[in-house]
Amino acid sequence: MYTEILKQKIIHYYTKYYRDDCSLPNYQELAEARVNEEQREKVRMEKLLEIMPFDFGNTKQFIMGAGTGGLAINLTQEWQAEVYGNEPNEEALEIIKDKCKERGIEADHFNNEYGEDLKSASDNQFDFVHCHTVIEHVADVRQC
Repeated sequence: MYTEILKQKIIHYYTKYYRDDCSLPNYQELAEARVNEEQREKVRMEKLLEIMPFDFGNTKQFIMGAGTGGLAINLTQEWQAEVYGNEPNEEALEIIKDKCKERGIEADHFNNEYGEDLKSASDNQFDFVHCHTVIEHVADVRQC
């Protein structure tokens, strides 16, 4: 799926996150599972479609807090969507861009920005905005 170097970047990033930030005892297992996070995002999208039917195909979408790009890859490859996003964590953003490059996806659509201060997105620019597991990371929810 990805080069060994990128797989190790993903595991390293999520090991730190799950071990140091979340203090989870099974951090290594969780980190290794993130190498295939696109499959997890596919299942999540299927659940989303059950409760909110929407044709995601050939749309322009934005991911608020794009993480390491699992959803972006899924939307691009499964739905042929044009995907943009922000990610304030520079290490995660580097992984998104590496994933995009390995998959032949436009990597410049993702920016290092906080949701409270988006400069790369404007009103009425996207057909759909994803904001999943973001609220607990922002300083000002209303502004974001």
